[in-house]
Amino acid sequence: MNQQVSSNSPLARFSRLLLCVDSSIASIHAANYACQLSVTGIQVRVVSVLENPRAILSAHSATGLNIAAFSDELRESANVALSDVRRIFEDHGLTVEGELIDLAKYGGDVSHALASEAQRWNADLLVLGARQHHGLLRWVEGAVSGPVSKLVKCPVLVVPESYEPRLQHGPTKILFAIDGSPASHQALLTGVTLAAKGASLRALFVLDRTIRFTDMVPVDVREEALADQRQQGKRALATVAEVFRSLAPGISTDSGFLHTKRSGDDVAHTIVREAIRWPADLLVMGTHGRRGVAGWVLGSVSSRVARITATPLLLVRAAADQTQNHEETETSTVKIRSLWNQS
Repeated sequence: MNQQVSSNSPLARFSRLLLCVDSSIASIHAANYACQLSVTGIQVRVVSVLENPRAILSAHSATGLNIAAFSDELRESANVALSDVRRIFEDHGLTVEGELIDLAKYGGDVSHALASEAQRWNADLLVLGARQHHGLLRWVEGAVSGPVSKLVKCPVLVVPESYEPRLQHGPTKILFAIDGSPASHQALLTGVTLAAKGASLRALFVLDRTIRFTDMVPVDVREEALADQRQQGKRALATVAEVFRSLAPGISTDSGFLHTKRSGDDVAHTIVREAIRWPADLLVMGTHGRRGVAGWVLGSVSSRVARITATPLLLVRAAADQTQNHEETETSTVKIRSLWNQS
């Protein structure tokens, strides 16, 4: 590895930032966080997805409401959100373009609309504000058909509503939750490029030693599995050390093991607690959405972390997953993209 990371260049890897907003404070926090990541020359596009009012009312079994009036309210709220966020970027001296995507006109669902827009515009970072269990986070965890994090090929940055950005020139304390998978390795390579001058980087491999009542596993088998996890962790941490030496010279780095509690705990909560305790201003994880046969994999943990994290979370797919994902998304979104091109 001979790539060098400039300590003065946060967001060195990203040049096209796509931010999806709604009328919540989560979008404002996401915009402010993204501004602190941005560098001269980056292209910023802000979109708001206007959902079909009939679909919303149907989902909530609402009857007797004026569809036209409700649609106007949704449109006005979305336009205000776009204006507010554009103003934030402009106040930071950044040029930004914006667009309202109307699903009532183009069809489809929010997830595929966002994935299609990210693909059409060739975004290399998608930023979402998250009201946990509400709003935009549903696009990450799948309450909307086809969660965005599984459809888009670019990294997804989730900024919790509870997090108030305090960055000056990019993240200075970045925590990597690793598992030795290709997705985890890609997340490591991506996250390192975001380190600001004087940053500290930490990489942790979580050993899951929690005993659950639903686990019908003999003690000797459990201990053997834990030993296998530790060996996997040692290999993963050795790779981390190599990446840090190659890509982050002169930056403070650290790596090691973390373990869950013996009872009443899981990997996701362990990661979130450590991010708060340190405290990190960016948490980075790989995601691939498949469950491993032993131990734990981040693909099965990342959605749970997204639901509970108080720290901005960067989700990165493995390169191979990105290629496959691109092919899957192409078929699902071609009709939406075609309509956009015709409008």
